[in-house]
Amino acid sequence: MRRRMEENEREFQRKTEAAQEEFKKAKEAAEKELARTRASLVEESKKERDRIIAEAEKHKERLRQELLREADKQAVDYAVQMFTMVFSDRMNEELNRGFVEELLAALEEVDGDSISIEGETVELTASHPLPDDLRARVADLLGRKFKITAAAPERVDAELIAGIKIKLGSLEIDGSLRNRMLEAVEEARKQRGVSG
Repeated sequence: MRRRMEENEREFQRKTEAAQEEFKKAKEAAEKELARTRASLVEESKKERDRIIAEAEKHKERLRQELLREADKQAVDYAVQMFTMVFSDRMNEELNRGFVEELLAALEEVDGDSISIEGETVELTASHPLPDDLRARVADLLGRKFKITAAAPERVDAELIAGIKIKLGSLEIDGSLRNRMLEAVEEARKQRGVSG
């Protein structure tokens, strides 16, 4: 019986050691898996952090561009307001005629056949009601250069300050003082090295 107890004791000891060894291996495997999972989570967290930061940078840049455009628009609006306060109606009419004639001269240089116009709508917006002679010249030019035979109804928009804007289907030709001011703001920004 003593021998049997000793054998049982040894068997118990052997099984305990095997169980401990198996537990040790399982623990090591679990720790390795935990380390891999932790590393994977850390890597995913870093990627998500980088994505969020990149998205925030894009949003910040879009917001900056919107603010610059709004500031430009307000600057031009202010200039328009000052312009109407400073220049008399007569000077304004003369400036308007000069802008319209300048646009017509520039359009005379254009090869109308090289420009494709999508759509058939014709819109004419003027800063002031056009005198009959200028209206006739615009209609003549549109007919010769762009094969537009329909007379464009004229819409008056004092916000243009001087000049006209012609829309032929998808093509827009803006010969207004307001447009020149917007272009000047953009050019000034480029010269200062400010993108927008």
